[in-house]
Amino acid sequence: MLLSDRDIRMRIASGELRLLPGRDDLIQPASIDLTLDASFIEADGLHITLAEDAVVDLHPGQFLLGSTAERVTLPADLGAQVQGKSSFARLGLLVHCTAGWIDPGFDGKITLEFVNLGANPISLRVGKPIAQILFHQTLTPSERPYGSHGLNSRYQGQDAVTGSRL
Repeated sequence: MLLSDRDIRMRIASGELRLLPGRDDLIQPASIDLTLDASFIEADGLHITLAEDAVVDLHPGQFLLGSTAERVTLPADLGAQVQGKSSFARLGLLVHCTAGWIDPGFDGKITLEFVNLGANPISLRVGKPIAQILFHQTLTPSERPYGSHGLNSRYQGQDAVTGSRL
């Protein structure tokens, strides 16, 4: 079951779902817009941190890791899916390559995998909406949510863009 804006607001108000910082103006009919954080990792592993409202240009074919400014904490009965925003998608921007699913129990900022499939550079502005998150309620709460002992949850608690921990 996909949560509506009404469901999302109720789960946030109850404290079961947390987004910090949270902004009510970013809640959409069945999702929440996520904004771009200032830290990035280039394909060669170089870490970059930009000022608030700064712009990074993603060139055609370029791969860049970024992060949401929001820290997301999911309860044991909510999974989530990160999607791109349609206006950026129409320019050729992917915000995740294959890692769009977030397990129940996850807590942290969400690392985004940017790829420009278009023919022109795409400007990404720190602090502006870059992706959206949709919430799916499970039929029953997960017995072992993400971060549980023995699961090897490599990205639990991440506070910034995080490269692969393979």
